[in-house]
Amino acid sequence: MTSAHSPVHASLGCNHGTRDMMKNVVNGRMKLHGVMILLSMGLIFTFLTSVALIAWHERALMIVSSSPSGKDVVRGGGGGGGAGDDGMARGRDRDGKSSSSSSWPLVLSAYVESSHSTDAWYDENDHDGPSPSHFHSSSGGDRPRAPLPPRRTSSRELTRILFGHRVSYTTSDDTSNRICRNVPSLLPVDEFGSSIQDPYLPWIHDLFASADGKRVEIVAQNRRRCHKGKYHVEEMRYWEGQVALLQPVAVRRVRTMANNRSNDVGDGEGVRRGEEYRYRLSTHEEADVDGIETRFICVFKSIDYEGKTTKYEGETLSTYPFNYEFVNWRKQSRQWSRMTRDNRIIGYRRCYSTVPPDHLQKQRRSTSAGASSTTTTNDGILLDIVPIRTPVRRNDHDGYFFHDGHGGPMTFNATRMWGRDHVLPRIEDSGRWENLPVCSLPRPTLPPSVPPDDGAAAAIDAGRTKAHRLVACTWTSAVHQRRGNERRIADGKARLREWIAFNLEVGFDHVYVFDNTGANATIFRLKNEVVEPEYGNDTSSGRWTNNGDLSSVTDLFPPTRVTRIDWPATVCNNNRPAHNDPGERSSQYAAEAACRSRYGPYTDWMASMDPDEYFVPMGSYTNWKQLLDKIDSEEGVKVLKFRSTRARPLLSTLVPTFDDGVKECTREMAKKHNQCMAKADDSTYLETYNCEYIKSPKPERFSRAMKQFYRPDFVLLHYVHYSTVTTDLATEKRHTVGAFIRHASENPKIARFVDELEEGVLIHAKTTVPAETFSREEMCVLNAPSNCLVGIPCPDHVEFDDALHTKNVFRDENGNYCNCWMNHRVEEYWLPKLYDALSKIGTVS
Repeated sequence: MTSAHSPVHASLGCNHGTRDMMKNVVNGRMKLHGVMILLSMGLIFTFLTSVALIAWHERALMIVSSSPSGKDVVRGGGGGGGAGDDGMARGRDRDGKSSSSSSWPLVLSAYVESSHSTDAWYDENDHDGPSPSHFHSSSGGDRPRAPLPPRRTSSRELTRILFGHRVSYTTSDDTSNRICRNVPSLLPVDEFGSSIQDPYLPWIHDLFASADGKRVEIVAQNRRRCHKGKYHVEEMRYWEGQVALLQPVAVRRVRTMANNRSNDVGDGEGVRRGEEYRYRLSTHEEADVDGIETRFICVFKSIDYEGKTTKYEGETLSTYPFNYEFVNWRKQSRQWSRMTRDNRIIGYRRCYSTVPPDHLQKQRRSTSAGASSTTTTNDGILLDIVPIRTPVRRNDHDGYFFHDGHGGPMTFNATRMWGRDHVLPRIEDSGRWENLPVCSLPRPTLPPSVPPDDGAAAAIDAGRTKAHRLVACTWTSAVHQRRGNERRIADGKARLREWIAFNLEVGFDHVYVFDNTGANATIFRLKNEVVEPEYGNDTSSGRWTNNGDLSSVTDLFPPTRVTRIDWPATVCNNNRPAHNDPGERSSQYAAEAACRSRYGPYTDWMASMDPDEYFVPMGSYTNWKQLLDKIDSEEGVKVLKFRSTRARPLLSTLVPTFDDGVKECTREMAKKHNQCMAKADDSTYLETYNCEYIKSPKPERFSRAMKQFYRPDFVLLHYVHYSTVTTDLATEKRHTVGAFIRHASENPKIARFVDELEEGVLIHAKTTVPAETFSREEMCVLNAPSNCLVGIPCPDHVEFDDALHTKNVFRDENGNYCNCWMNHRVEEYWLPKLYDALSKIGTVS
């Protein structure tokens, strides 16, 4: 996770005035003056400012047809962004003048390139390449031609997909009140990979502007990971472009000439306002200072709602908070090979961030200064994202695109592979996202001062500079499907109410709930299942609605303590991990990335967990902040780890139940066997599952399924159980004090496990469904052949033996079978506090 060399000295932002940046190139000369390294921004690509001005693009005539999904599909869409088209020219005015839309209102759109737009990259006689004619190539080869031929795309060849039924800009108030408050639920996440077929477009799940106006951050997923294995070879080939988005390229601005050749815009020359220019692929040495490690062109526009016009505001180029290729090299993993199904770099969850032009930053800072901490804002700013398309670099063949500053092998020859005249197509001729909303999130505020009689907490809160000390993130639903879709669990509301109350009691300042309940409507529809009463279909709008979301739970708590984010994106693959097409819970992973990106800058520590996971302070600690305060002042640890095992529901707390829809729990079956058991309505989940199958301290082998508290300014990328990228790991040679060491090892001074007896423990109260209690008569006895899934507590003096626990040999002083150990700190101290907290809040049906 971490490396042995000295930690990086990195800043949180980036230099915005790119015209004032001076570039010293690689090979001993490369220093990025004024470019702050964005390592602390985690999962984010960061788009550096380049107030670049380009020509207005002309719009081609478009033929509009209505699609069954409610989207408009437009063939030959050149640009503009309106809901319709009359063939009039419009686009970006290089002089910054207003441009009238021929159709109003503007709508979110995806421009999809032709399936043969990359055919020129491959030899005509090689038919084994990744050119996307839906998983098959007509003329693409396995290896790209060198130097790489430019793509000869045209706006007339693009397919424009309009999402006006989701995002349509009609008035400023509507944008701020409806769109900005619901961005994740309005993005066409589930259409990506179906109606949106373009392997180079980012699969966007969330985007937002920072409160200070310095960044627009975008959370995206890697669509190639959705289906893997030998039965999905062609699909994996088709989505190779998603991997390329993780690999930086270098570009230089060039003036376009009549003969289609390019003339470089030299450093310091600038680009005159109104002058048309393009971008060409280059070496690190030749690249513009903001184009040394980039992958996207970002175009900013503003809306004049009264005049129904748009204005071009400028462009920026992207850079990364850390170099994914470099990090993977330090992990000593191949970045990518053709048949890799689950390579680490491919598994990275991507976020991007873009820095708006300087004048927009100033405008947003002025606006946000007086904004409420509970409202979203929008200044009428829209964003277009244009991916820079190149073949994916196969590190085993093509090498690594590093410079001297990285400290890795500089084995990718950009001049040989790309040439010196590979000019990118014009913006209007390129596949892209158009009219993404740029909205500022509410700013978290410092919580109310602690009660004066709470001396310990008051001491912890003293001197706090961030709004929060510790926050929790969870991705959950009122109803959810277990992996493999074998069971549907419908207790999400009751669990969440209790879990939030407990977390607030043990010291979490704020809880962020990413509500995935809306995904169930999509799942029910796709399966043609009967919709349960709390789900409905709004026929008037053509959209599925979810009347049973988690807002009825989160509304029980003050908004200063709990925030709900509507997150209806479905998981793209819910198979079990051992399946030949392993599961990919894309929605969950993106939600975790979004929580860190949205709220990480406002807290010292954070944790991502499920509502069946309880982090319980132990020993003398009555608040997690007490332990974190000790760690920060005495240890300097950045990651606190918790081993996890599944707890058992205490048999003594369960009550009989029937379920005629499950064969083990029918009334007829109960006449012949033990009746199924379920949690009692008047018992808490923590009380019910307070029996650990693996006695604390848990053995080392249970570290794999750990959970963590971590500092988001140190952990740049977190993935469910692990801190996969840290500032240590992302530190390049040029920022290292002393010898640079490639191998990234875990530093015990940075991360450690908690002392489960004296500091804290994780109780995993995963639901044991009634059908799993059916066989207790045969399994909950000495020497039974399989595990007993209900809890029969052992006395504390019974020793735990990891080698024997599956053999059902533990017994109490009377020789009776037992299989778990109760946490008396929970029973005697935390349960009374939890019941008291629950008594002060309302209930949910």
